Amino acid sequence: MNYLIIFLLALAPIAELRGALPIAILKYNLAFWPSLIICVLGTFLAGALVLLLLNYLEILIDKWAFSHDIKEKVFTYTRNKHADKFERLKEILVFILAAIPIPFVGGSYTAALIAYLFNADKVKSLLFIFLGVVLQGVIIAFSLKLI
Repeated sequence: MNYLIIFLLALAPIAELRGALPIAILKYNLAFWPSLIICVLGTFLAGALVLLLLNYLEILIDKWAFSHDIKEKVFTYTRNKHADKFERLKEILVFILAAIPIPFVGGSYTAALIAYLFNADKVKSLLFIFLGVVLQGVIIAFSLKLI
């Protein structure tokens, strides 16, 4: 049951792996490797769902003029301001963002949002989100002195 709680916590936007793994180890005293694997899978699944479902959310947003206008302004501004940086870094940026264990700055949700916003290749983005989440797990493990 505790592993299910950890998996669901790893799916949560703010917690992700960076919150779920310490709770698994420090609060529930779960084994490190199974906890790491479950947290990585949960966080990756969250990012994958975001990347794959944002298109449908955008369709819903576009149904109302007010929300469509706001979305267009935000997307246009962000794409115009950062398109050149993304073109240079592409999937490496997605990887780095997925690996950063800081809420609102990094994680699978942020990486998936950036990949979607700049129309990155979904398959490559999913691969780099997964690799970034694995690196985030290693970073968290080192910070907790588990490895």
